[in-house]
Amino acid sequence: ALIARQREQLDDEEECWSDGLNIMQQEVLSLLDAALNQNRRGYGEKDLRCARLHELMAMIYVSRMQNNKDAGISGESLELAKEHYEQAKAIHANRLGEHSRPVLESSVGIAQAEMLAGREQEAVKIMVETLQSVEETVMEASATEVEPWFFIDIVLRLSHWTASSDNTATNDLATQMLVKAHALATKNYKASDRRVVDVTRDLALRAVKAGEYAKARRYLADILEVERQVHGQYSAPVCRTLNALASVLIALEHMEDASAVLSKAKLIAEGVLSSERSPSRRESLTELLRIIEGKLAFCEGAES
Repeated sequence: ALIARQREQLDDEEECWSDGLNIMQQEVLSLLDAALNQNRRGYGEKDLRCARLHELMAMIYVSRMQNNKDAGISGESLELAKEHYEQAKAIHANRLGEHSRPVLESSVGIAQAEMLAGREQEAVKIMVETLQSVEETVMEASATEVEPWFFIDIVLRLSHWTASSDNTATNDLATQMLVKAHALATKNYKASDRRVVDVTRDLALRAVKAGEYAKARRYLADILEVERQVHGQYSAPVCRTLNALASVLIALEHMEDASAVLSKAKLIAEGVLSSERSPSRRESLTELLRIIEGKLAFCEGAES
């Protein structure tokens, strides 16, 4: 609330906002630290309220890493974020158990801080260890502490972090986890659920990256069916998925099929663009239409 109130009073310039944000974050950290000391005196350092305050302080330090490009401040914030997350983990483990969701959430927080600091290897290692712990819990039929969505969301985060990685072992691991997440998602949620669609889309991207175009085609076909049901036949999401499907068909050298798909995508893009009023969406759709037309020209040239 303090940040929200004071932010309105700051100048719109980015530098001023950054400086003001740092000042406000420091003020909030001072307030949280005072509250933490008071809770320790009143309830003991292992009280769950202390754990929550440690988490909030860790989040502020992570936010400072996101909003500050100074390497010194980033490094200091990383260590302090990790320290507070570890304190929260210790309290939650003592009160709720080592495999409780709050403990696992703190581990994810540490991994996020490592990733922001550019320490991808450390971040991935922590995420994998966390996933293994979650998997042991969530796969149990009687498990109620950790819901399936928690495992799925961690897998998706790991997948996004490593999407551009050239490390074969890391990519293989991310794909294996996505396969497990997909099985869990389809078992617990409807086909139209965001988690099912997101995992399927990431599997399609991983398949393309691995050159497994036939597999990618199947995943994209599943997504397309859901998006047609949810968004309608002539919607922007359907258009984007058709565009992605066309790329896979081109890779498979199915030029005639790709041309047919691209023609549908072009028709949809033109229709959506004609009724869109948002400047940013119009710009995005215009770029998508340009890409579709370029692919269509390529297919027509290849066919001739």
